[in-house]
Amino acid sequence: MTSSDKRKRWIPCVLMIALALTSCSSERIVDHINIVTILGLDKNDAGFKETGLYSDFNHAGRTALLQGNAKKPSLLLDEMNNQSSQPVAISKLKLLIINKQLAEEGITLFIESICKDPLISHYMIVAISDGAASSMLESLVDLKSENLPNYTIEHNIRSGAIPESNLHTLLFDYYGEGRDPSVPYLKLNQKGKIVITGQAIFKDDRLKLIINQEEVAMYKMLQGHLLRGNVPFTIMLGQNEGTAVFNSLGGKKSQALSKSARAPKVIYNITMNGMIKDYPKWANLRKTGNDRLLIMQLEKQVRNKLLALLNKFVKNNVDPLGVGDLVRAHSKVWNEKEFYEVEYPNIKFEVHVNVNLMKSGIVE
Repeated sequence: MTSSDKRKRWIPCVLMIALALTSCSSERIVDHINIVTILGLDKNDAGFKETGLYSDFNHAGRTALLQGNAKKPSLLLDEMNNQSSQPVAISKLKLLIINKQLAEEGITLFIESICKDPLISHYMIVAISDGAASSMLESLVDLKSENLPNYTIEHNIRSGAIPESNLHTLLFDYYGEGRDPSVPYLKLNQKGKIVITGQAIFKDDRLKLIINQEEVAMYKMLQGHLLRGNVPFTIMLGQNEGTAVFNSLGGKKSQALSKSARAPKVIYNITMNGMIKDYPKWANLRKTGNDRLLIMQLEKQVRNKLLALLNKFVKNNVDPLGVGDLVRAHSKVWNEKEFYEVEYPNIKFEVHVNVNLMKSGIVE
């Protein structure tokens, strides 16, 4: 028998195995499943309230709601299934919104019941809501999927407007020593639209501090992931005072640790490259010395804002920048509890800001 004949004998066997494997697969038609893409969690008298937003493909993909109440987070999906004519799935969950009050009491239950689900993607975003998460999701009913807030958050992360945040970063900071997690903070504005208004920072599993958008820009700068964006600052020349905007086109951050007997000191070096735009006409940057004077004012204001934010973190005993992890990396013996009780309240910061002006922008 030739080798060609042997190969031909194997062909029917291979086809039969392929057909057998295909017949064993679990086929689920998307039109027959309620695939939840956004989940909202609130607290109520029954325990917990869950609101799920899904796309109804039987009605042109328009969004609709499912809600459930239960004493335990692990039972909430069962409650939603009990009121649905089709199976409810959360394997494609894009955004988990947790009510502020619930987050202040702790999110461990939700991390263990929802976030550790192997079907949930680590790219899922966790956010905190100012007000009821159910109200936020109700504002999204009948919208098309491309108008949902998870895309707004993803867009702002890609553009560098807010820090990178997803389930992976949350779990890394939550379980890691010497660091605290932070997630986007959402609010429903007067027009009924969900907007990002800041960053929610945790201590262990409890929400401890919320910083505004201006502070988020400084926080992102200290992280050093993406030093791009607009930085407004006050300019003063002679008797004139006004506002200009520095457009940072890039930069870098470095940090170092200086240890002493009293308390450690963390040194940040921030470099920003960009242009000044939208400055008043009287701030003539072509005049010798004016550009350098404005840069010095910008560097001083940014440095003061960075120091204020760092001290705010210490005052609230939160460490989203991983200062504890930095100290741990330079210590032979390090205890997390002792560090945050003894060393962190007395830690010192030194910030150096260097701005490189590439060109000027538009005059008012």
